[in-house]
Amino acid sequence: MTLPVGLRELPGHLMPPGLNDAAGFREQTANLLFEQRRCENLTFCRTVTTLYSLYRTVYADAEAEYLQLPAADATDRELLARRKDLRLREIALNAQVATGLRLGPDAADRALTEAVGLVERLPHVFTLIGDNTISIRAGQEALRRSRVLTGEQARVFDQRIAERLARDPLELVAIPAVREAADKIVQGIDPHAAEKRRKRAREDRTIVFKADDDGMASAYALLPAEDALEISTRVDDIADTVCEHDPRTIAQRRADGLLALVQGLRTLGCQCEHPGCSHHEQRATAHGTADAVVTRYRTLIHVVINETTRTGQDDAPGYLVGHGPITAQHARDL
Repeated sequence: MTLPVGLRELPGHLMPPGLNDAAGFREQTANLLFEQRRCENLTFCRTVTTLYSLYRTVYADAEAEYLQLPAADATDRELLARRKDLRLREIALNAQVATGLRLGPDAADRALTEAVGLVERLPHVFTLIGDNTISIRAGQEALRRSRVLTGEQARVFDQRIAERLARDPLELVAIPAVREAADKIVQGIDPHAAEKRRKRAREDRTIVFKADDDGMASAYALLPAEDALEISTRVDDIADTVCEHDPRTIAQRRADGLLALVQGLRTLGCQCEHPGCSHHEQRATAHGTADAVVTRYRTLIHVVINETTRTGQDDAPGYLVGHGPITAQHARDL
């Protein structure tokens, strides 16, 4: 078999060894894909360990030496000189990483932070990436969910999440599944830290509107889970107020439905061409009045919580259906 047409004019070094022989054979090509992912994971881990080594060599060891220096044994001038040296080391480290990885300064800093976190906080999870047991993104998500834990707690988390991921790797392939499993473990290790993170995250709620191409715009909102569920439910409800012949896709009707809700409407207005359709007219929430004010709309949400947790006897995590694990206090509030 020969390579597909789209690949024939590409440079040969972009093709993995054996692709030409595997082309046209489904199982061989699939095995080659798995092997490429294994190589990608191993390359990522080697990049991380190299980053960590550079971090220790250029900056961290000097910082540790400075922190162990007895204040009484150094003059103010010496301390100032050491702090200046550390700052220059930090700048040099960031520049070397940015150049080596072809990244901007902020992305280089994030890459360093990730490398230190994987090596020092989650070595078992890091090993699973190198073994191709889990994806790179799964390991990164586990690291992100462990941010609220102390160093000692992170090691407990590392052991538990690694055991969970290794038990059945195909069960937790999707990132939301990894996030849910990680959150359960975090909340089991330190319920109070998880609650602090929730409250801190709530302070970051925002909505942003941004101009896009071709006369379009994008909207992004960061909201508490229960608020997002209410909006999603209302959008789904109004998107269904048309007949089966409406030409729009579900995604298009949901987008139109969000605007209709903002405009105070309770039906979307069907766009089918059937003259007898009873859903053509858009109806306002307060239909027939001068100003259509949106009335209170109660959305049903399902929260799973132990009775002992609800009454404050323990802090076992709850579960918000449609979202995932939530803290005990969040579940009690809902």
